[in-house]
Amino acid sequence: MAKIAIVDDEKVLVNSLAIVFEDEGYEVETFYDGISFLAVAEEIQPDIILLDLRLPDTTGIDVLGRIAEKKPDIQNNHDNSPRRHRHGDKGYEVRCL
Repeated sequence: MAKIAIVDDEKVLVNSLAIVFEDEGYEVETFYDGISFLAVAEEIQPDIILLDLRLPDTTGIDVLGRIAEKKPDIQNNHDNSPRRHRHGDKGYEVRCL
């Protein structure tokens, strides 16, 4: 099943989402700031990233930009319409919630 990274400074929300996704069989990694996520993002290679736009140490837009630098075929989408992207054998969907 897919691996999900949740990046948000609201710990109750992060933990609640993690429980829901883990109960559905997803592997979940949680982060409470953008810098700690970026430090391991390449290593953990999440299939899905749930990313807050306002983080205590950076913005979600900056995090997306840094991810896009390493994976240039992934585009940032800041509106509510999903955009699907391919990277190797993995597909990505970027969507604001």
